[in-house]
Amino acid sequence: MATETKNLNKLTKNLGKYLDQDQLEQVKKAYFFAANAHSGQFRVSGDPYVSHPLAVAEILGKLKMDQDCLSAAMLHDVIEHSGIPKTFLKKEFNKEVANLVDGVSKLDKVELTSKKDLQACKSFFEVNSTLSSLLTPSTKLATSLLNSFFKKVFGIPECSITS
Repeated sequence: MATETKNLNKLTKNLGKYLDQDQLEQVKKAYFFAANAHSGQFRVSGDPYVSHPLAVAEILGKLKMDQDCLSAAMLHDVIEHSGIPKTFLKKEFNKEVANLVDGVSKLDKVELTSKKDLQACKSFFEVNSTLSSLLTPSTKLATSLLNSFFKKVFGIPECSITS
């Protein structure tokens, strides 16, 4: 967990260049909430599970996403992997964060049963990426997570934060 704390400090330092203190506090609250929700869960690599949401938030921080998008990045697996209800996220954070987390959770339900399905999904992703400058932060979060999905489908190793 020491590595994750170090990476969180690095992330908040970078986010502090464009987020105010209250916004940073929300992102940190989301991190600690996710760390608690994923306590005892590990990635295939053996890293604590929370390293993945932290990596997603780092990517979105480079895109200068707002605090709701970054918080949702931290929390994006708590509904599915930890059984935290959307209504609880709405109370703890806000409606936008809860909706983002819920929407991202539903991406896992997409079933690709043929090469044609995979190509259609890949085409959607490519169009979405091309239009990303026109899309809302919610869609950008989904696009980033979908990108992670394609990395896994095409055999690229899981995303991780570098020190």
